[in-house]
Amino acid sequence: MDSAAACPPCPRKALFQKQRGVTSKHSQTLRKAGYEKNDIMNSKAKIQFEHELTMNLKALDKDCVRTGFCALRIPICQMKARILLGGVRDEKCLDFGASPAETRATETLGRKTERRRLAVSRPRGHSGYLNRAAIGKAMSSCDPVVLNYENCLLRQSDVELLTPPNWLNDNIIAFWFEYLENEVYKDHKKVLGFVCPQVVQYLKFGLPEDVKSTIEGLELDTKQYILFPVNDCRAQTVPGGTHWSLLAYNASENLFEHYDSYPGSCNLPVAESLAKVLAAFLRNSLKGGQPPVIQEMPCTQQVNTYDCGMHVICNAEGLCKKFITKDKRPLTEIVPSSVVARSRDSLKAIIYSLKK
Repeated sequence: MDSAAACPPCPRKALFQKQRGVTSKHSQTLRKAGYEKNDIMNSKAKIQFEHELTMNLKALDKDCVRTGFCALRIPICQMKARILLGGVRDEKCLDFGASPAETRATETLGRKTERRRLAVSRPRGHSGYLNRAAIGKAMSSCDPVVLNYENCLLRQSDVELLTPPNWLNDNIIAFWFEYLENEVYKDHKKVLGFVCPQVVQYLKFGLPEDVKSTIEGLELDTKQYILFPVNDCRAQTVPGGTHWSLLAYNASENLFEHYDSYPGSCNLPVAESLAKVLAAFLRNSLKGGQPPVIQEMPCTQQVNTYDCGMHVICNAEGLCKKFITKDKRPLTEIVPSSVVARSRDSLKAIIYSLKK
């Protein structure tokens, strides 16, 4: 059989045509509804457009599945930002823990969208792109803020990821690291270091001088035990990745410890690469002229395909407790499967308790 005939046609061209159709329909909605300078659209037109946009996105998704290409799983707020606001993305929508389907769909739709901003129709006399206040209003309307805590902002779409079988994104893990640092281990800030996923992603691709300044700015070169959530995303600015693991640096032993809840994952090479980048700048990392080594450490293994982020969260707390209390038990006893199983509900309860 002809191999070309066996392969499903790529709907990329049709996909972009439909995207332009959504944008055109939105422009018509704006013209009909009337447009004020600092407002996206009135509530009636906004509701109408959101409904129409949802229907179009579902249609795109069905087309992708039917043609065997990929399912469209881009978050609604991110897609609205791209179409409604001419390609502007909310920083909090960047998800370095996205599913493979999200990654492929983002790459497909994003190439042309990010290179060429889609202009939004405006009334006569109003030019330029929407200001920051308008962008913020649009994003808040489709994905409201649940919690603004320290350096982390959680939206409704982030909190919903705590319902299984969703994968956790970088915002949830960043919140937990902020919570550990500022609540649970606030008396041990000189000892423990917590690096959020966004910074880890930056360090993976940073120049040596940038890595050095970042580590010094976070005072990581003075810490005794530092935690780095590791994702296998290999793109610096594009959301993606399929797995989370945890890298810890023990300065007293000059040792990197890698905790991976999924056997056979591809995160070890990523962790080794990150450790190599960090080695020259961390405390005792060149002690005795020897670079630090990295070891795979035993930890509780996940029993499904979506709890790797929860294992990172639970392992992070367990390792901190083990280090501070000098607990000799293995991490598998400190963080058994039962702890991971109930951690989603516990984390959600903590988020809503801080909201009050």
